[in-house]
Amino acid sequence: MTSSVDLDVIVADHKIRSVLATYCRGIDRLDLDLVRACYHPDATDDHGRYRGNVDGLIDWLAATLARFDRTMHFLGTCTIEIRGDVAAAETYAVAYHRGTNPAGQLADHVVGLRYLDRFERRTAGGGDDAMWRIARRTCALEWRRDDAVIGSGEFPADYTMGKRGPDDLVYSLFDVGE
Repeated sequence: MTSSVDLDVIVADHKIRSVLATYCRGIDRLDLDLVRACYHPDATDDHGRYRGNVDGLIDWLAATLARFDRTMHFLGTCTIEIRGDVAAAETYAVAYHRGTNPAGQLADHVVGLRYLDRFERRTAGGGDDAMWRIARRTCALEWRRDDAVIGSGEFPADYTMGKRGPDDLVYSLFDVGE
C-alpha cells in the first residue's frame, strides 16, 4: 500500500518536471511570461553570460533569443531529490538554436548542458496554493557545437511550421473547431 508521504513525493516530482517542461516551452515559443512563471519572484539564475535575478534574466533572454530564428530544447535524464518543501533537481538537456552566424550563414548552435535547480514549494497568499518553482538555477555547460546548415534549411510552404509566440498551434489545442 502506498503511503500519503509516497504520494506527496510522486506529486511533487510530477509538478517539478512540469515546471522544467514549461520552461522549455516558454523559451522555444518565446513566451517569456511563461518562463517567468517558472521562477519564484526572488529567484536567481546563472546562465553563464547572465547571472542575476529573474527580471534581468527575462531581459537578457529577450535580447539573446532575438538572435535566433528558432530554438528547441530536449530534456533528458532528470534526478530530483525532495526534502519537504525544497527539492534539488539535475536535468540534462540539449538546446538547439538556429540563426544566422556572424558570417551571414544559416547555422545551428547546439549546447549540451545540465540545469542544476533548487526548487521550493511556496504559497503565494498564505493559503493552500503552494507552488513548486525555481528558487535558484545554475546552467552547467558541458559542450557546444556550431554547424553550418546545408541547403536552405526550410520546409515547403504548405507544411505546418512551429512559430514563436501566441500564434503557435500549441496555444490553440483546446480551441473548438477545425
